[in-house]
Amino acid sequence: MVYKMVGIKLPQTCTCIEYVKNERIASKFEGGITGTFSLHLEPHNGSTKLSIVIDPSF
Repeated sequence: MVYKMVGIKLPQTCTCIEYVKNERIASKFEGGITGTFSLHLEPHNGSTKLSIVIDPSF
């Protein structure tokens, strides 16, 4: 995939590094910017709470 940030195209590769059904997904991204991001799911008052953690390395 290609991201565009402040007019600069940044080719990226994303790889799933962790998957726990109905709980979390974590990926690493490499290319113009490297780092990790994760999505955390948890029950909350009859619905689902989604938390996103992004950890870029510059």
